[in-house]
Amino acid sequence: GMKYPHDIEGGFSIAESYARKVSDAIKKIEGSISKSDNIAYAQNNSALSASMIVNFVLGISEKPVALVYKLKDEIDSYIFSIRGNKSCKVHLGRVVNQISSEIGGSGGGHEKACGAVVPREKLKQFIYLLDRLVAQ
Repeated sequence: GMKYPHDIEGGFSIAESYARKVSDAIKKIEGSISKSDNIAYAQNNSALSASMIVNFVLGISEKPVALVYKLKDEIDSYIFSIRGNKSCKVHLGRVVNQISSEIGGSGGGHEKACGAVVPREKLKQFIYLLDRLVAQ
């Protein structure tokens, strides 16, 4: 039968608090985006999915490649999600596989979407190498 407003208020407030959590997390990430010549990158400390965030960073950064990383303490490494847009000229999966294995990590994937696991102390080196290779 007919639902009265008070029956669905609970549902609204749950949706509302979720929407607020998402927008707060997005704002935090937006404020923490760093850019080099060819890539935009940000650390994800939120509970939001990496792919949601990396697509957001790619969209607003106007760089050909975006990456989002999260520290995984148990393995003393960062987990990266990496995306490229149409103006990205390299095969990201191959390039990421090459540089991550050179620095003691692992990674790879598709042309415009891939991932990597990078030792904690190699974070800056990974970003630097990727930035240089994307330039080609």
